[in-house]
Amino acid sequence: MHGMGAGLALLLGGCLLIYLASPNQRWRARPLAGVPGRTAGALLLALALYQLQHGMQGVAAVFTWSLGVMLMLALLPFLGALLHVYRGR
Repeated sequence: MHGMGAGLALLLGGCLLIYLASPNQRWRARPLAGVPGRTAGALLLALALYQLQHGMQGVAAVFTWSLGVMLMLALLPFLGALLHVYRGR
């Protein structure tokens, strides 16, 4: 798998690792280790940008990457809160 599909999968994984390393995350009982989790997430995000640039033009890849990061980092806390509410019932 390469290009856009791999780039988007890496982007999702990177954002998920960064979110799960946050002390305020709601998906797990305890957050991932802070520095290693955020470092792994940042590495995946860098690899995502690299893969996206192989699947599309540079400006489009940077735009897609930026939009994807903003979308994922905005949605993951809401999905975590929703998951927390459903587990509480």
